[in-house]
Amino acid sequence: MEDTVKQILTIQNSSINWNEILTGLLVIITAIYVLLTYQIMKSTEKSVNIIQKQNEALLRPYISINVYPDKSANYYLKISNTGRSTATNLTLKNENKHFSHSSSTQSLSSVLDSF
Repeated sequence: MEDTVKQILTIQNSSINWNEILTGLLVIITAIYVLLTYQIMKSTEKSVNIIQKQNEALLRPYISINVYPDKSANYYLKISNTGRSTATNLTLKNENKHFSHSSSTQSLSSVLDSF
């Protein structure tokens, strides 16, 4: 009988502590959950940055200049803003050295406040 009691005590001392195993398993699962949540957060930040850049591109002014010849030797400039916001502080300059307004005191250089 003593041998049976010793065997039972030995089995109880060497038995697995399930609380420790389950706690360790929960720690591992929580670590995986934290890692996945961090990756989702980084992906969301990248998406928000891309959307902000797209919104800025959609809302900015886009200035285009077209040159139209006349039947005579004159040319007309058509300046248009095709963007969704106002373009401010634009400068229009003529840097062509061959083109001069010797008969006129007006210069092609001017500053446009808003367009």
